[in-house]
Amino acid sequence: MASVMVFLYADLYGTGYYPCLPCPNDLLLGIISINRLRHLVATEAWPANTESPQTAAEQLLDAIIEFSPESWVEEKTEMAEEFLHMAKTYQSAVVLYALSSLQHLSVLPSSGGWKAVKTIHCRRLISLLDAAAESRVMRDCVIWPLIVAGFEAKDGGAADRMRVVAGLSGISRALGVYLPLAAVAVLEDYWMSARGGWDECFDKPYALIT
Repeated sequence: MASVMVFLYADLYGTGYYPCLPCPNDLLLGIISINRLRHLVATEAWPANTESPQTAAEQLLDAIIEFSPESWVEEKTEMAEEFLHMAKTYQSAVVLYALSSLQHLSVLPSSGGWKAVKTIHCRRLISLLDAAAESRVMRDCVIWPLIVAGFEAKDGGAADRMRVVAGLSGISRALGVYLPLAAVAVLEDYWMSARGGWDECFDKPYALIT
C-alpha cells in the first residue's frame, strides 16, 4: 500500500508545476524513499527477511546519483535550460540530504568514498545556487536546496552561510512570505550551536516550505 501511495503522489505532483519545489519526479520519489527509510530505522520497524538498511540506502543513493538531468529535460519544450539547471540543483540537494540524514542515523558509514561524494555535491550545489540567484526565473525556486546547503554550510565556511542567508532572505522579500526567514532562524541557531548532525539541526517538525 505504501509503495502505491508513493507513486500516486508522484503522479499527482507531475500533473502540474509547483514553483517552490520544481523537482523532477524521480528525485521527489527519492526524497520520499529517504524519509520512509529514516522512519523505519528510527522506529526500529525495518521489515524482517529483507535487505539491510545500509544496502537499501546505498541502492537508493546510486539511483539518485545516476539520475540524468539531461535525459529528463529532453521532454521539456520551453525553458529547457532553466529546467536543466533546476534538475541539477535538486539532484545535488537530494544527494546531500540522503547522505547527511542517513549517516546521522548510522544507516550509511562516514567512509572516504561517501565523503568525496558529499564534497563534490556541496561545491556543485553552491555553484548552481549562485547561478540561480542571478536568474529572475530560477531564484525563487530553490528554497529547499538552500536549506540543504545551509545545513552543510556549518562546516563549509562563512561565505557559504552568507550565500544561504542572502538567498533565503531574498526569496522572502520577493514572494512576501515568512517561511524562508524561519529557515534562516533555524539554520543560524544550528550554526552557532555545538550540535552536529541532521536531526540536531532539524530537531522537531518544521514547516519551512509550502
